[in-house]
Amino acid sequence: MSNEAASRNRLDWLILVCANVVIPVMMIWKHRAGEIGITTAVISGAVALALGNVAVIVGFRARNKRRGHTTPRALILGAGVFAVVSACVTTTGVMSVPPHNEYVDLAFSDIPLSQIRPERKALVVELIRRRAANSREYAALAAETKGNYPLNSLGGSVMSIYCSIFGFPSEHSPRCKRIRKIRAKVYEQDDSKPCTCGECPIQYQGSHVLPSNRDKRDGDFGIAAIPSHITRNGRDDKPENGKWYPWLRVHLSDGHEDAVILTKKQVEKLRDALIDWLKRT
Repeated sequence: MSNEAASRNRLDWLILVCANVVIPVMMIWKHRAGEIGITTAVISGAVALALGNVAVIVGFRARNKRRGHTTPRALILGAGVFAVVSACVTTTGVMSVPPHNEYVDLAFSDIPLSQIRPERKALVVELIRRRAANSREYAALAAETKGNYPLNSLGGSVMSIYCSIFGFPSEHSPRCKRIRKIRAKVYEQDDSKPCTCGECPIQYQGSHVLPSNRDKRDGDFGIAAIPSHITRNGRDDKPENGKWYPWLRVHLSDGHEDAVILTKKQVEKLRDALIDWLKRT
């Protein structure tokens, strides 16, 4: 093999490696940024790897044919091996890397609501900031009482040892009938109105009724955990970075029955929340 042929062969392998590295990185990055889900990332990555490697090999063969050279079989087999390995890396990567939440980042940034566009995004950020403010107030109150008296003492104030970690509804869409606009960029929630955005669970109508996504939405469903800093006597004297207690409180209500119905998408979100809880306990 001449020096020119050897140099061209090395360059071909380099191009092949780069093509099979760039695609998994892009898929994992898009999933991390919250732009695509796990299924979309895996399928898109596999298709892109297959088409990309085919395109590279076809290009190599067309170039070599014009120059009167043959394409090494090792290069063709290498493309297949790289495609399979890269597909596995993509699948493992998107399943192990948690998606990025742009709304949360904006909520804890110093960017004013007036500079966040579109308006719907600004509304969600405002609601998250309100919840965070309420959580900080609770944490401050807990810090003031820490070590002074049991949180669940019969003779004093009673404070919940549970921490809500997941629930439906989370945030209603601005177009939902439950969200009423008071003035520019100021909204309030009216639970007396029906939920029309699909955030609430489906109202249970009895064991003889087959549910439908068009059924009335009402009630709520939630799970709450006991953080590691809670002690047996109800105080919060332990470190916060330990294992959570292995008990999970489940709450559900639709205002009429002691049952609600979750959609497949809601069950998928619940599954992810439960997997995260299992890792913490």
